[in-house]
Amino acid sequence: MGSGIVEVAVNVAHDAGASTRLHPFEEAAGNFARLLGGVPDCAAGELGNREIARLFELGSEVIDVIEQRLDEGSVPESHAVLLVGLVYRIRRHLEEIEIWRRHYAVRRP
Repeated sequence: MGSGIVEVAVNVAHDAGASTRLHPFEEAAGNFARLLGGVPDCAAGELGNREIARLFELGSEVIDVIEQRLDEGSVPESHAVLLVGLVYRIRRHLEEIEIWRRHYAVRRP
């Protein structure tokens, strides 16, 4: 996976932000969450501080887009529950990445 994960994450985050329809938006946000979930499977030192910081920035951006969609009130309740779950998954994965970074990873910048 390695540092190429950041490029993939940028593309997936862009897809989420650019999606105007609900289903493609949910799919892109879900793909982003799954991508973050795989980061701790990277070899120790495979990602540097810059790459990890970028993943955190992208995570915040995707969460902001999800919350904006929810605040608009146009999302049906069943889909809103799924989107709220994705926010929690993304946050949990970011916490796991931080633990992984502190304990196992980080090659310098």
